[in-house]
Amino acid sequence: KDKDISGILSPLIDFAETVILTMPGDERAETPEELHRAILDLQSLLRDHRPVSIYETGSVSEAIAAAIKEWNDESTILVTGSFYTTGEAKEALGHTGALSGLRE
Repeated sequence: KDKDISGILSPLIDFAETVILTMPGDERAETPEELHRAILDLQSLLRDHRPVSIYETGSVSEAIAAAIKEWNDESTILVTGSFYTTGEAKEALGHTGALSGLRE
């Protein structure tokens, strides 16, 4: 919530066809709804109205599952966000998150 959301999202939505929004179990995180609203505001300023699809999920593990469902041989899945978000993504993929203990 305390970051430059538009500044962070702007370069990402220039090339993303699908964006899956979520939030980690961290109370400082912005909600998927607010992130979605920020993307729609940015799209109104862009010529190429990417992304084509925007999804909101309630957890990082749901976002990873949705990304895997959308994935094909010509796509790339990019996980961005805080260390908490990327740590939870690693855990959802079966790896040990480096910051697991900090969330407890």
